[in-house]
Amino acid sequence: ESPLIQSGGSLACTILDHDKEVFGQTFGWKSQSTAGGEDASVPTKTPTIRVIRTASEIVQAKLLPRLIEELYPAGYTDNNGIETAILLPDERMLMPVLNSLVDTVERINVTMGYPLAQSSISLLADKWIKAQANMRTIHDVLHFRTEAAIDLLNSLLLSPLLTDKSRRLMKTLEGTKTFYISATELQCDSLTKHLFTPPADGSALLDTLFALLESIAQSIEENRPSNEEEDIAEQVANIELEQLYYYRNTVNRLKGLISEAAMTMSPQSAALLLQGLITGTAIPFEGEPLIGVQIMSMEETRALDFEHLIILSANEGKLPSRTHETTMIPYTLRRGYGLPVNEINEATQIYDFFRLLPRAKRVTMLYDARTDQSGGGEESRYIRQMRYLFDTPIEVQELHLIGSLPNSPHISVPKEGETLKKLYRFLETPQDEHASSDLKLPALSASSINTYAACPLRFYYEYVRGIREENAPEELMAANDFGTVVHRAMELIYQPCCSGGEVSTQMLSQWLDPANAIIARTVRQAYSEEYLHTKDVKGQLTGLNHLYCVMIEKYVRRILEHDKSIAPFRYIASEKRVRGSLALSNGHRVRLQGVIDRIDEFPGEVRRIVDYKSGGVSASLKSWDSLFSHINGKPGKDQPSAISQTLFYAFMMRTQMEKDGEKRNLPLCPTIYSFQSLYKDKDEYTGVICVPESGGGYSSLTDFDQIRDTFEEKLRRRLDQMFDPDIPFAGTDDTKVCSYCPFVTICGK
Repeated sequence: ESPLIQSGGSLACTILDHDKEVFGQTFGWKSQSTAGGEDASVPTKTPTIRVIRTASEIVQAKLLPRLIEELYPAGYTDNNGIETAILLPDERMLMPVLNSLVDTVERINVTMGYPLAQSSISLLADKWIKAQANMRTIHDVLHFRTEAAIDLLNSLLLSPLLTDKSRRLMKTLEGTKTFYISATELQCDSLTKHLFTPPADGSALLDTLFALLESIAQSIEENRPSNEEEDIAEQVANIELEQLYYYRNTVNRLKGLISEAAMTMSPQSAALLLQGLITGTAIPFEGEPLIGVQIMSMEETRALDFEHLIILSANEGKLPSRTHETTMIPYTLRRGYGLPVNEINEATQIYDFFRLLPRAKRVTMLYDARTDQSGGGEESRYIRQMRYLFDTPIEVQELHLIGSLPNSPHISVPKEGETLKKLYRFLETPQDEHASSDLKLPALSASSINTYAACPLRFYYEYVRGIREENAPEELMAANDFGTVVHRAMELIYQPCCSGGEVSTQMLSQWLDPANAIIARTVRQAYSEEYLHTKDVKGQLTGLNHLYCVMIEKYVRRILEHDKSIAPFRYIASEKRVRGSLALSNGHRVRLQGVIDRIDEFPGEVRRIVDYKSGGVSASLKSWDSLFSHINGKPGKDQPSAISQTLFYAFMMRTQMEKDGEKRNLPLCPTIYSFQSLYKDKDEYTGVICVPESGGGYSSLTDFDQIRDTFEEKLRRRLDQMFDPDIPFAGTDDTKVCSYCPFVTICGK
């Protein structure tokens, strides 16, 4: 045995005191004569050592093909590949390394085994155990975390087992906004009953997991490709079955131990024991050890020599490894009675490392130089020992990555073929007169026209192709959801007054009285319907749900306080749907639609078209040229989209009134209720839109008909451009728009 292993002392002292002669010969020191003469078995030539700093561990794996080409400039063959060993101190690098070498070498020999803890079946089991661990009891009913349930059901291994019921459940979960969902709601078929039934004890947890593994194995066998050409799918199925085999064996082993000990343990304890067994299990590979590149860990190189060494993850903390065995025997007793201690493990690692170097010709070591990673981007202590203790010449290289973004091609979609056909769906046709309901016919809204003004390409993706942003549950409430709840709360409050009911100051005072709790109950109902997607409002909302309701209640109360200051008035309608059309310059008519948040009127004065806005928007239009046109600036404040939308509603309302033959009794007054402005300017805020005058200055717009022709001209000009076949759908040049666009990954900006 080497005296290095026997010493068990500190690492640096061990090198200097016990192995200075051997390592000195390795790195060019003069050998000292002994009674038997010099040790002729140790070469005196120093190997070529190179250290490469990289930006990540994945870059190290991607660099391997180039390193293989440098080692074999005349061409690589599997016969001479046995002279090369790729050492992986970090076993997680195995799959990236194999994927990187697939096009460079034909035959490889993997001796380290694939960690079972990194297999797909292990990841699925961890998701299931995590979902069980995050359960909580709400009103004496067990609930699972919605995010964990979605993540579990989206697993690829469970995809063949999903039924129509479980797929509908997934769709429901992805649209809900609740953080937790009851176990009874999740149990819709046999699969979900297995997944979302809480185990009574540790044995039940293992039994359920074993049954789930059996179902997955059976589905893989049934869906195994029969076509001989599908070699890759066949190999994937074999790998998954092999992983299942080892995982089931581990579960059976733990079940046997628990049964043999006749003990009862909690599901959490069984999960921890299973995790410990899985961590120490590896799936062996079958290969030919006498041909091709060798991929192995450091401890598997004992008694083996290679001419070329490529060592990945040469970071401090990974080489040597910081993993230490934890036992119930204290360190002092282990050291006193000669039991294995951590120093011996470190001494073994350093012996394995320095023993490899004497007979190697070329050694390449790569490490992750990022400071935010494990080891702080620090190179291994072995590299520093070679450099400073043995004065070994080491070539240091640094792999630089180009930080500039690639030039994304400018995407431009011509209006032709199927694209033009889908765009023309918004145009009126002779068949419209025979349609049972015009509500089913495609029509453009104010938001869609503003979307086109901001970015025609986004309009193409969203309204022509019909691609919608994924509606995934989030921890925090989105701004559009917040506004939707406020809209619904205001609709519910004024519901008794619709169709011309009078709203008096006394009525509003009664609603605002905290003792009546009318606003609180209405907000909770709106929140449950629009955000939680449930009509069951029994019980108190807790946590974030309660805080959101308190915030929404403050906004609703402020709107009603403003209404009280201008009362009395008549309330006409809430969420009023209006439809109409506009003639283009070429004679075609475009179908238009909108939903007006609120319509009220002051008898004998004006009828207001009110639009609620949760953000801070301006009610002053800077210029008519900015209407339905995108202006570079901060979204929401610099854009006139809120004004153009409110004017659009007034235009639609006037058009529908003319279509229905309703007389023009009162002028239409477009009004914006900005929640933030209502708080900032409590006494002065009116919400009436201000428009520029021809002679300069601004004036309050209390009669929409005064600017109707100007508005119609601006709207027609934008729609002419939208339906012009010669103008393609192109992306915007304003990158600020791309920062909040859901299609930014498609166009690459």
